[in-house]
Amino acid sequence: MIVNTSLTALAAGEQVQLSVGDTLRISVSFKYTVAEDTIVTLRACPYQYTLGVLDRIGGSCGEADVELERFTTSKLKEANVDMPIVPASEGGIANGTYGLIAEILGTDVEDHIDDCLVISGNPAGITDLLPMLIVVMMMGMIMPMMEEV
Repeated sequence: MIVNTSLTALAAGEQVQLSVGDTLRISVSFKYTVAEDTIVTLRACPYQYTLGVLDRIGGSCGEADVELERFTTSKLKEANVDMPIVPASEGGIANGTYGLIAEILGTDVEDHIDDCLVISGNPAGITDLLPMLIVVMMMGMIMPMMEEV
């Protein structure tokens, strides 16, 4: 399923609910000036912070080429980029809440919004069972010591 949104709506506090297999179509607008016709790449990625650093979830990034006409005064451009929601088992995104970053590659132009994407639909895997497995292993180590006393 294709879910449409815009950076403007997300910045206003909208949260988008997505399931694995969906595609998020993001509408981005920006002002630009270029001396000659050119093509830039617009990329959108979900992200989370890891140790305080913005960490893009590469498996679910989407890219689109955007043609910019020669314009020597500031001009508004609107473009869409599709971001596939790839399952974690295929190198994509896990269930949870993520931010969204939209950027023009090769420039310092970017916009990011924290906690605007809610992902669900990944099947439970071994990583979901690890906390329980650790508790069971600890009990297995403690129980023999209790019997010796």
